[in-house]
Amino acid sequence: KEMSEDSIMMKVMRDMNLSKLVDEDEPLFLSLIDDLFPALILPTVGYPELEAAIADTVTGMGLVNHPPWILKVIQLYETQRVRHGMMTLGPSGAGKTMCIYALMKSLTVLGTPHRELRMNPKAITAPQMFGKLDVSTNDWTDGIFSTLWRKTLRMKKTENIWLLLDGPVDAIWIENLNSVLDDNKTLTLANGDRIPMSPNCKIIFEVHNIDNASPATVSRNGMVFMSASVLDCYPLTEAWLGRLPPTQADCFRPLIECFEKAYHHYSSVLSPKMDILQSMLVDQFIAIINGLLPPQDFAKQPTPAHLERMYVFALMWSLGAILELGDRVKFQTFLEELGGLSLPNCAQDTTMFEYYVGESGEWMHWESKVCVYDYAKDSIPRYDSILVPNVDNTRTEFLVDIIAKQNKGVLLIGESGTAKTVIIKAYCGNYDPDTHLYKALNFSSATTPGLFQAAIESYVDKRMGSTYGPPAGKKMTVFIDDVNMPVINEWGDQITNEIVRQLMENKGFYNLEKPGDYTSIADVQIMAAMCHPGGGRNDIPERLKRQFCTFNCTLPSDNSMDLIFRTIACGYFIEERRFNPEVCETMLQLVPITRKIWQSVKNKLLPTPAKFHYIFNLRDLSRIWKGILKVSAEIIDTKDKAIALWYGEVNRVIADRFTMHKDCDWLHGKQVELINECISEENGNAIERNTFFADFMREPPEPTGEEPDDAVFEAPKVYEMVEVSKELPAKLRSYQEMYNETVRGAGMDLVFFKDAAIHLVRISRILSMPIGHAMLVGVGGSGKQSLTRLASYIAGYDMFQITLSRTYNAQNLLDDLKVLYRTAGVKGKGVTFIFTDNEIKDENFLESMNNVIASGEVSGMFQRDEIDEILGELGPVMKKEMPRHPPTNENLYEYFINRVKENLHVVLCFSPVGEKFRNRSLKFPGLFSGCTMDWFMRWPKEALVEVSDHFLRTYDMDTPDDVKQSIIQSMGVIQDGVAETCIDYFNRFRRQTHVTPKSYLSFLAGFKDIYSEKYTEIKILASRMETGLTKLLEASKSVSELSEMLVVKEKNLAIASKEADVVLQEVTVSATAAEKVKASVQKVKDKAQAIVDEICKDKTVATTKLAAAAPALREAERALSTIKASDIATVRKLGKPPHLIMRIMDCALLLFQKGISKITMDPDRPGFIGTSWPDSLKLMGDTKFLGNLLNFPKDTINDEVVELLEPYLSADDFNLERAKAVSGNVAGLLSWCRAMSFFFSINKEVLPLKANLAVQEGRLIIANTDLAEAQAQLDAKQKELDIVQAKFDGAVSHKQMLLDDAEATRRKMTNATALIEGLAGEKTRWTEAGLRFSDQIKRLVGDALLCTGFLSYSGPFNQEFRDLLQKNWKTMCMRNKIPFSEDLDLIKMLVDQATAGEWVLQGLPTDNLSIQNGIIVTKAARFPLLIDPQGQATIWIKKEKSTDCDSALIPLL
Repeated sequence: KEMSEDSIMMKVMRDMNLSKLVDEDEPLFLSLIDDLFPALILPTVGYPELEAAIADTVTGMGLVNHPPWILKVIQLYETQRVRHGMMTLGPSGAGKTMCIYALMKSLTVLGTPHRELRMNPKAITAPQMFGKLDVSTNDWTDGIFSTLWRKTLRMKKTENIWLLLDGPVDAIWIENLNSVLDDNKTLTLANGDRIPMSPNCKIIFEVHNIDNASPATVSRNGMVFMSASVLDCYPLTEAWLGRLPPTQADCFRPLIECFEKAYHHYSSVLSPKMDILQSMLVDQFIAIINGLLPPQDFAKQPTPAHLERMYVFALMWSLGAILELGDRVKFQTFLEELGGLSLPNCAQDTTMFEYYVGESGEWMHWESKVCVYDYAKDSIPRYDSILVPNVDNTRTEFLVDIIAKQNKGVLLIGESGTAKTVIIKAYCGNYDPDTHLYKALNFSSATTPGLFQAAIESYVDKRMGSTYGPPAGKKMTVFIDDVNMPVINEWGDQITNEIVRQLMENKGFYNLEKPGDYTSIADVQIMAAMCHPGGGRNDIPERLKRQFCTFNCTLPSDNSMDLIFRTIACGYFIEERRFNPEVCETMLQLVPITRKIWQSVKNKLLPTPAKFHYIFNLRDLSRIWKGILKVSAEIIDTKDKAIALWYGEVNRVIADRFTMHKDCDWLHGKQVELINECISEENGNAIERNTFFADFMREPPEPTGEEPDDAVFEAPKVYEMVEVSKELPAKLRSYQEMYNETVRGAGMDLVFFKDAAIHLVRISRILSMPIGHAMLVGVGGSGKQSLTRLASYIAGYDMFQITLSRTYNAQNLLDDLKVLYRTAGVKGKGVTFIFTDNEIKDENFLESMNNVIASGEVSGMFQRDEIDEILGELGPVMKKEMPRHPPTNENLYEYFINRVKENLHVVLCFSPVGEKFRNRSLKFPGLFSGCTMDWFMRWPKEALVEVSDHFLRTYDMDTPDDVKQSIIQSMGVIQDGVAETCIDYFNRFRRQTHVTPKSYLSFLAGFKDIYSEKYTEIKILASRMETGLTKLLEASKSVSELSEMLVVKEKNLAIASKEADVVLQEVTVSATAAEKVKASVQKVKDKAQAIVDEICKDKTVATTKLAAAAPALREAERALSTIKASDIATVRKLGKPPHLIMRIMDCALLLFQKGISKITMDPDRPGFIGTSWPDSLKLMGDTKFLGNLLNFPKDTINDEVVELLEPYLSADDFNLERAKAVSGNVAGLLSWCRAMSFFFSINKEVLPLKANLAVQEGRLIIANTDLAEAQAQLDAKQKELDIVQAKFDGAVSHKQMLLDDAEATRRKMTNATALIEGLAGEKTRWTEAGLRFSDQIKRLVGDALLCTGFLSYSGPFNQEFRDLLQKNWKTMCMRNKIPFSEDLDLIKMLVDQATAGEWVLQGLPTDNLSIQNGIIVTKAARFPLLIDPQGQATIWIKKEKSTDCDSALIPLL
C-alpha cells in the first residue's frame, strides 16, 4: 500500500534521527514527531528476512537476542542503505563491534557478501595513514589507509567492503576524509592523486565520542548511537549462562539480581579508584567465575553451595576489586544487609576479602594458602630476588592466575610501592621458560606507538605468512608497567595505548614498512600495572580498560609488612653468620619500629607543590633493610651499633630527600621517641645524629711476597661506621690526590667540608648497592658531578658521561648505552653513568633512562645479531658462575640483564629550580621510584667559610693576617645573607632568585680579580707620585750643571761661525766660474737642437711622400713573389717567346741599366720597337735575378730610364691581364716595371730632401762633438763646486749643531727652572697623595669585598634591595674590623666617567640602577642574563658591541 506524503515525511524524520539520539532524548523526540503529525500512525514496516538472519547470526555468535540491541542493528542497516559513511557511537561495551559483525554476517547469509578492513587511525601518524611525500626526491609513499583504499578498487564487484576506522576522532585525520564522505566520494592525497570510492565500499567509524569532530564531519555521516543501557547486566549474563551447563546456569541465574543491586550501591555510594563501566565489571565477574569453575569434563563438579560461594567471590573481586580498604568494608556491610548470600564468617579485624573458596567449597582464610619463605643460612640470596609470601601478594597472584590462564589481560592498579610489579614478575617467573616467555616494558610520557610496536616486533619471529609469534612456538606474556604514563594529546587521546588496545583486541597491527600488510601477533598476552588515576596522573582509555580485568593492590596490613621484613631480618641476622644474639634480638625489635617510622613519615610529611617528591612507599621500607643487610657480624657486635646502623639507613633512605632541616629534626625526634618507647631510653639517648657508614675506609693489604701472580691488592669493602669530622676528610683528600694522578686532566680541587663529605658518603653507599641508582638534586655548582666522579673512582668503577653535540640524538644515546651494557653485562665491570638535566637535549632521552632504571632493559636497543654475539660471549661466564643453570638463550639474556642491573649505576644530577623537575616526576615516575634521592641543601655558613679559606689562604693580600681572616669569614656571611635576602625578596615582590655554590665560587674568584686589578692601579699611581718627587730633586740639581755647560758651548759656537764664513767666500768664487761655463755650454746645446729640429722636419715630409708609393711597391712585391725560378727557366727555353714577354724583359734591362740593342721598329710587329731578347736571356741567366728584383735599388732610377720606358709602358697590350694570358706567372714582372716607374715619379721629389738630410746630419755630428767638449768642461767645474759646497755644508752643519745644542741646553735650563718654581707647591700635595694611596691600599680589601659582592649578587635585585645589601655588608665590615671606604661609590670605582658617559650616548638610561646594570654586564665574571621588558638593554648592547663584533648581534631571548 502506498504511503501518503505526510507518512513518508514522518517516517523519514523519525528513522533518520532516532538512531543518533541518546536514551533521554528519544521520548522527547517521539513526542515532537507526534505533535507535528497529530492523529497519524505509521504502519509497522519490518525486514522479516533480515531479522531472521540476524536472529540466527546472533545465536551462532553465542549472544542473546536482545530487542533493544537488535534495534540498533536494524538502524545500522537502514543507515547504510542511504549513506556511504557511517559512525557507530557509544561507550565501550555497548556492543558497537558486535553490532557491525552481526549485520555483516547477516547480509552475507542473505546473499550479499560483506567483509571488513579494520584499522585504528590513532595508532599511527598522519603520514603513516595517508602517505608521505619525500621533498628531496619528490617520491610518494602510500600510507595504510590510502593502500587499503586502493585495494577496495581491485576487489570483486560482488563483494561489499566496509572500511572500518576503529579509533578516537580528532579534527585532523577525519577532516582529511571530508571529500570521501561528501558526494564527491574521492580520496585526495598530498601528491595530487584523486582516488574515487569503490561502488561496493562503505566507510564506517567506530568511536567512543565525537567531541573533536566538526559539524561538517558529523553532517556527512549516518549516526547510530549505542547507549550503555542497550546492553545492561541481563543480556551479558544471559549469554554467559547460555554457555554453562544447565545445572550451573540454574544455580547462578537467581543470584544475578544481587549483582544489579550491588552495582547500584557501588556506583552511588562507594568511591572506586578507577571509573569502570558496568559492562566491564560484568565481564570481569564472568571471567572470575570461569576461572574458578573446573572443566566440564572434570569428574568432581561443584555443588550449588560451592557455586554460590564462587558467585560471592566473583562479586567481591569484580565490584570490590577496585575499592580501597575502607570502601571494601562498606561493600561487605551492604552485602550482609542485602542477605541471601553465603558470606564467610569473618574473624575480628578481618573482612570477606581475606577469604577465598577452597577446593571443597568452603571459605578459607588466605593465610592458609601463604607459603613460608625459607631464607638460606649457608648463603645470602640476592636481595631483589627475595619475595616473602603474604596474604596480599598471595591473593593477588591467585587472582592474576585465574584470569591469565584464560588468556585475558590483567591490570593491577595501586599506589606506588604496593608490589604490583613484583607480583606480576613473581607470577611470570613461575612460567616454564621452555613453553612460556616473559618480557617487561616501562611506559613513560615519551613512549610512542612506534616504540611499542618496535618493541613487540623485536620479541616475535615469523611463523607462517603474515603471522608472527614468540620464538619456537612458545607463548609470551608482555608486562607493561606504568601503562597510564603516555602523554594525552590535545584531543584528549592516549595514542600509545590505542595501539596496545589494537594488539589486544585485533591481535596485530599494520606493517609500517609495507603499508596495507597486516601483521598478526599470536600467543602474546598483555599484563599491565599503573598508579591510581587522578591527582595529576592519567587514566587509560575506556576501550583499553575493557580488555583487562582490573584489581586494586592495597597497601599490605601491618602484620603483612612485619612478616616480610621479620623474615628477612631473622634470615640474615642469625648466629650461624656469627652475629651476637643481642644484635639478632635488636633487629627483630627494629622491624615494627621501622614500619612505624615509615608510616609516621608517610602520614606526617605529605607531598606539597614545593615538596612533591615527598612520596614514601614500600620501596623505601625495602631499601632501608637492603642497606642494613650490607653489614657483617664483625662490625655490628653490640646493640648500640645495631641501632646506629638502623638510624643511619633510615636517614639515608628517608631523610636524605628532605629539603628542610626542620623535617630532619622531626625525623630524628621520632626515631629517638620510638627507640625510647620500644627498646630503652638509654639506647634512644645514645643515638648520635652524625652517624654514617661507609665501605671505603680500609687500606689495601700489604703484599707479603707469597701471594699468587694474579692477586689483586684492593682495599676491602667493609661497611662500617665513620667519623665525619675526623678521619673522613683526610681519607677523601688522599683519594682525591690519587684520582688527580690517575685521571689525566682531572685537576679536581674539592673542599671536603662536613656537608660535602656527607654527600660523598651517601653517593658511595648508593653506588655500592646492586641496582643502585642515585638522583642528586641541587642547584648548579653544588658538587653533584664532582662528588659522583670521586665516589665512582673510590668504588673502582668506570665513569661515563655523554658528550653533547649539535647532532646528538636519541639514537646516539642508545649507541652509548650499548657500550655501557657491554661493559657492565659482558665484561662485568662497574660503570657509573652520570646524566645531568643539561644533557636532556630531547625529552625522549628520559624515556630510555626510565627503562634503564625501571627494568634494566631498553626495547629494540640491540639487534638480533648483536644479542646473539653477546649471549655467545656470556655462555662460558654463566656456566662458570651458575653451573646448574641451563645456558638457553632466555637464561643467558636474563643473566645478561641481571649483570647490567648490578653493575650499571645511573646517577641523575638534576636542579630543583623551575617546573621541569616536577613535570618530569609526573611524566617519568620510574626515574624517581627507581632512584635513591639525595637532596643537596644550601651550603651552611661553616662550609662557605671553609671553602673561602681554602681558596684565599695562600692568596697574597697587603693586609694584616687578622683582617685577612675576617675577610675569609665575611665571605661566607655574605653568601648566606644573600640567600636569606632572596627569600625576603620573593616574599615581598614574588620574584624568585637564587644563589648557588657556583655563585659563591664566582664571588671568590671575582674578589681576587678585583683586588689584584685595583691594587695594581693604586700601586701604579703611588709609583708615579714617588717618581714625580724624585724628578723634582733631580731637576734642581741639574740646573746648575746646565748653566756651566751652556758657557762652554757658546764659546765653541763663536769659533764655528768664523770658520763657516771663510768657507763661504771660497764657495762664492767657484760658483761664479761654474755659471760662466754653464752659459757657454747652453749656447752650443741650443745650436745642436735647432739642427735636430730641421732634420726631423725634412724626414717627416719625405716619409709622407714616400707613403703614397708604398701600395704600388707592395703590389709589385706580391707580383714578384708569384714568380718562381722554374718560371724564369721556362721562359728562357722558349725559342721565340711572345712579343709582350720580350718587351717586359727589355723594361727590366732598362731598369737594371743594362745594354740593349739599337732601337729599331720590329719588322714582325708593325708599330712596335724591336726587342733585345739575347740581352734579356743574359739577365735572366743570372742565378740572383729574382733576388735582385726583390732588392732592387729604387733610388738608382733616373729620368732617362723612365723616358726610355715610356714607349713600352704606353703600349695598349702592356697590361697585367694580357701578360697573364701570354706568360702566366712571369706577368708579375710587368707590374714590377710599372711600379718602379710610378715610384720614380714620387721619389724624384724626395731625393733632394734626402740629400739635404745627409748634409744636416753631418752638421749635427759636429755640433754634438762641440757639445760634448763643453759638457765635459762644465762637469769639471761642477765637481770643483761640489767639493767646495760640501766643505761649506759641513761647516754650517757643525755650526748649527753647536747652536742647537746650546739652545737645547738653554731651554732645558729654563724649563727646569720653571718646573722647579711651578712645582714648588705640588711637592707637598704629592707627598700627601702618596700617604693617601697607602691608606687606600689598607682599605682596598673592604672596598674590593663590597664591589665583588655587588657584581656577584646584586644583579637580580631592585635598587632598594641593592642598597640594603650594601648597608648590611658595610655593617658587617665594621663589626669584623675590615677597613673600607665609608664614602665608597661603586660606580666610580668600577667604571670611569668617560665610559659611563659613552654608555648613555649609546642608549643606556642615566639613572644609577641602569649604570649599575651596565657595570654588571661588562664587569661580572659570569655571563649576564638580562630581564629587559622595555628593550632598553637590547638597544644599548647592540650599539655598545656594534664596533666589537664583525657580525650582527642576534637576540636569543
